[in-house]
Amino acid sequence: LYLQQNHQIQEATQLFQEVLSLDSKQADALHGLGLIASQQGDFSKAIDFFRAALKIAPHIPAFHNNLANAYKRALRPQAAITHYREALRLKSPYPEVHNNLGRLLFQQGLIDEAITHLQKAIRESPSLSDAHFNLANCYVQRDRFLDAIPHFQEVIKHKSDHLGAINNCAMCFMAIKDFAKAQPLLQKVLEREANNLDALYHLGLTHGGL
Repeated sequence: LYLQQNHQIQEATQLFQEVLSLDSKQADALHGLGLIASQQGDFSKAIDFFRAALKIAPHIPAFHNNLANAYKRALRPQAAITHYREALRLKSPYPEVHNNLGRLLFQQGLIDEAITHLQKAIRESPSLSDAHFNLANCYVQRDRFLDAIPHFQEVIKHKSDHLGAINNCAMCFMAIKDFAKAQPLLQKVLEREANNLDALYHLGLTHGGL
């Protein structure tokens, strides 16, 4: 559920509220209101709706995933981790949740555990670009640049304008002193961000290295 127009949001909200007025235990309607609240950035309200939905239907993996997403955005990482894990207990394969959990674990500094979940996400869904990007960033944190590069390249192959992947891939090539491969990537960054001083500096280094 992703609603782009205000009138769509209003109509969906009214519909869910009408359903709940007829039956207050309609978990899907509560979940729908939670998704709308999340989209509007009201994560406290979203958490309340998702928790209410889960009281009625505790075995729906997507409810746990979306509650975890709301907890993460509300800066409550431990609660988010708990519900990501519950979603994975209830459903397998579930690559999106492995990716979500892996990214959060990375942010918490739990790099090795993050790598495990992100590798699972990619095994279950090899084309999941976000998981490739997140796994590559984990490898960078472990100075495993040769492992990171193919995952950044996988992202770039499918999302040629992914500036983060382009820049980070360039930095990996710089780290292993493969300046010839770093140079065109840095040039792409500067095409998008002409005032990116870090990219400009490293581009200068590639010329010196060549």
